[in-house]
Amino acid sequence: MWAAYHTYRTITTLEAMGRLPLQMRRCLNPACPQVWKPYRPEAEGRLAVPKHEFGLDVLPVIGTQRYAHHHSVPPLQQALVARGLTIAPRTVTNL
Repeated sequence: MWAAYHTYRTITTLEAMGRLPLQMRRCLNPACPQVWKPYRPEAEGRLAVPKHEFGLDVLPVIGTQRYAHHHSVPPLQQALVARGLTIAPRTVTNL
């Protein structure tokens, strides 16, 4: 597949917030059934869940506090803000 264009994705981890450069690929063959469909890099899935802006290191922190220690959403959100993350309560609920 051809490298069609470059884009960026912002990901927030426990350590920092950064922009991840992505090289999008597309098939340019008109006979191909997947013509013009963009393909994202496979390595992107190792850093964050698709269509989410927080890294995979944030999910275990939320899951452990929520299900192992039975914390509700407001204390979870306050704990993440104390660690330096800017996160809304609804985002904590969704994660």
